[in-house]
Amino acid sequence: ASSSTTKKHGAGKGNWGRPGDELSVPSIDEQDPAYDSADELFQKAFGTSPPSTSSFDWSAVQDLSDEDQMAMNEIEDAMREEWMRNYEKEAEDISDEAEEFFGQ
Repeated sequence: ASSSTTKKHGAGKGNWGRPGDELSVPSIDEQDPAYDSADELFQKAFGTSPPSTSSFDWSAVQDLSDEDQMAMNEIEDAMREEWMRNYEKEAEDISDEAEEFFGQ
């Protein structure tokens, strides 16, 4: 027995939403009972209030040592190379899909 119901565009098995839904950023409702502020989350995780950044002495922050700077450069290079590999692979996949779709 099937019932005649109108298809809704909400949650449900196999419903991924409408095209473009993934582009919108949901608003944060601080009145939502499930909402936890960053301070509340910190309190739950560490059992203490987060440190105040307004009292932080930024003059104590110094430049990275040469060794640390070299390590950061190596990390950045590795990340850039991985990003480029992923970008090139994605571009190749898109091109292959386009060729299949348009029959070229």
